[in-house]
Amino acid sequence: MYIVGHYIILTELLENFKENTFDIERLRQGLLYPDLPCGKYEFQGTKVSMVDKHVCSIKDIKSLLHTNYFKPLFQSHRGVYAFLHSMSWDPSLNVKQVRDKIIQYIMNFVVLSVYDDNIFKKPLRNDLIKSNEFWIGIVLHIIMDSYSKAHTIRLNIPTKTPSQKYFLKHKAFKDEIKNVLINIKNNIYNPQELKEVLFTKFDKEEERIYITKRIKYIYATYKMNVFDKQIKNVSKNFYKKKSVKVKTKNTYDITNFQYYNDQKSLYHKQYDFLLYVRKYKGLYERMIQECKVVLDLFKQVKEGHLTPKQYANQIYTHLVSHTFHIADDDLKQKTGVVYDTQ
Repeated sequence: MYIVGHYIILTELLENFKENTFDIERLRQGLLYPDLPCGKYEFQGTKVSMVDKHVCSIKDIKSLLHTNYFKPLFQSHRGVYAFLHSMSWDPSLNVKQVRDKIIQYIMNFVVLSVYDDNIFKKPLRNDLIKSNEFWIGIVLHIIMDSYSKAHTIRLNIPTKTPSQKYFLKHKAFKDEIKNVLINIKNNIYNPQELKEVLFTKFDKEEERIYITKRIKYIYATYKMNVFDKQIKNVSKNFYKKKSVKVKTKNTYDITNFQYYNDQKSLYHKQYDFLLYVRKYKGLYERMIQECKVVLDLFKQVKEGHLTPKQYANQIYTHLVSHTFHIADDDLKQKTGVVYDTQ
């Protein structure tokens, strides 16, 4: 969804919280971050922390079509971080795999919203609580994007995904590099060391030239991957996963996740406007309610009315039973395929 749309939704959402202690600037920063990610990750000892939560300038969004494949700005939309926009990042995955990944990352951000950069201190006690609206802003972004016609397919909303696929040059090779990064078990503390590891996997001259020219950005992607895995290992202790069987479909429930690289750029831009959410009776109100529940729970934990584990469990339950309430038969479908429900 366009940045202006996110701002409009947040403004209306905050009208439900006239008396609050939210850091609005951090909330807005987090809300915009998935669209304009220019943050920085660094090793601090054996752990990777997000040391800079910088949001790119608006003009940087133009580089999406031409930027280095491994820059966060590119990966956030067309690459491995497409789930930050409630989209599929790989058409070979089914709806359940994508839904579960989205929820997993939301839960990572939920725990980060309570402890922020205290996240790796042990044990994580209540006196270490350091709430940060930046992380809950990202959660709101993911939920808002799930209501975009360009991001998801919903029951009773006519949707047509263009059949002409957009292919990235050398995408398969780049995906192989990403898979290697994800599967590296031991910490790597500098780009040169990472390049040596990659050279053991890729021995063709053109592959090595590609890696050498982009090792700075590949290493940055590696550090993001390490951060994600480390946060997952912490956050999984805060909530209990539940298996919810869904037989009945409700109006406007998600039935599938769109795959960006199936779409022409013009198609995505056309249907990413907020007006396509307002077009369907009750859809906009449902989105506001979903965001309101999350923000209200954050308010409660911040004010000490909920423990971090109560907070995380209530959000998780809400995500699987409401926000990403998807029927069992839809969960089995592949993502990234062509739909024509018009």
